[in-house]
Amino acid sequence: MRSERVQGWWTQARGLAREFWGEVTGNELEFNAGLHERLVGKIQEQLNISRDEAEKRLGERKDLH
Repeated sequence: MRSERVQGWWTQARGLAREFWGEVTGNELEFNAGLHERLVGKIQEQLNISRDEAEKRLGERKDLH
């Protein structure tokens, strides 16, 4: 198993925890940061790329809208 895929799973888990914490505390910014982190982790897992590359690709997609 590639380390990028495992790191993607870890990033998703950390994002889920941030979402939960944001929801519990009522902190919308933390909740949204968790959503973003989960998305980056999913991209990282599916494409088997580094976190930096996943962030870059997500940034490129955001620029299209």
